[in-house]
Amino acid sequence: KHLASSGIDMVSLANNHGMDYLLPGVNEMTGVLKKSKIVFTGAGANLAAAQQPATFTLKNGVRIALISALSFMSDGGNNICYPATVTSPGIHALKFGGDISAADEKRLSAWISTPSTGV
Repeated sequence: KHLASSGIDMVSLANNHGMDYLLPGVNEMTGVLKKSKIVFTGAGANLAAAQQPATFTLKNGVRIALISALSFMSDGGNNICYPATVTSPGIHALKFGGDISAADEKRLSAWISTPSTGV
């Protein structure tokens, strides 16, 4: 009830504590956000859901989008944060292994510039 009236319209969930309470915690958190009509990005039921940008339309008709990802220099840091996979829930974690390769740059550019239909 209070969250819905807080004035928060969108949130980023990709952070190192987003999976502290594992799948039940993510399910509860995203359920409360949906019920409160707060759009979110950065965590979800699978990688596709976690990568999905959050979109929101302002009162003046301007549409904004938010993308969210977590990354550490080492994959060890990413892995303890429960990264989402194609088939499992988690946080949107970008894995670079300490270097951003040309393939990684291409993947990031495609993710950032791909139009979204929203959450």
